[in-house]
Amino acid sequence: KNPFGKGAERLAFRFFELAADSKNNWKRVGKMMVAKESLYIEDEGEKEKFHEVFCRSQLKARDLAEKFNHDVRKSPKLRPNKDEVAKPPKLLFLKCRVYEYTNENGE
Repeated sequence: KNPFGKGAERLAFRFFELAADSKNNWKRVGKMMVAKESLYIEDEGEKEKFHEVFCRSQLKARDLAEKFNHDVRKSPKLRPNKDEVAKPPKLLFLKCRVYEYTNENGE
């Protein structure tokens, strides 16, 4: 486990979903994603709650960003001048999911 990033509460890792082929060899599927793990919570049940709360916050932020982007596009006062870029930048929040995984021992 080598994180590529570290924040105040979590470590960030690159990861892929895996699928077994017909010979039971594991293959990467889909695009690379980012997995985050809590720095300070050891109990697995508490980790799951921590990440679920984060995902709910992320979902709310995504909804608010979509509404904000819509309002910015529709507001005449926020339209760019001729000298500026054609569109204002958008606020974006990524989809959040909680994944569970097991090690080689099924734990």
